[in-house]
This record gives sequence, structure tokens and C-alpha cells, in this order.
Amino acid sequence: MGATVLLHGRSRERAEVTLQEIFAATRNDRLEYYLADFSIPCQSIVKAVGAISRSAHKVASMSSTW
Repeated sequence: MGATVLLHGRSRERAEVTLQEIFAATRNDRLEYYLADFSIPCQSIVKAVGAISRSAHKVASMSSTW
């Protein structure tokens, strides 16, 4: 099975590099990232929580078919 890794950060480029590094080390392809700048808390937190909720729902839907 394995874990789904959810990463957040302010830089798309750095997030993509980080996910590539995680994949190279683990071969886990269940990796997702969300852009979020927590220096603007309200807007970023709402966007991040929404994205994570959608991802969690997708993972839950997938696990119900196993």
C-alpha cells in the first residue's frame, strides 16, 4: 500500500524538486503538493485545507474499492 505524501510550499519549482527527491528515495508515486503562502493566512489556509480535503476524499474513495 504505502502512504500518500501531501506537501505544501510557496514555490512550485521547489515543491516539484522536493517531490522528485522523495520519489527517487522511496519510489512512492503517491505524492501531491499544494501551493500555499502562510504569510497570508486566511486565503492560503482556506485554499490548502480545500485541496487537502479533496485529496483525502479521493484517497478514501480509492481505498473503498480495495
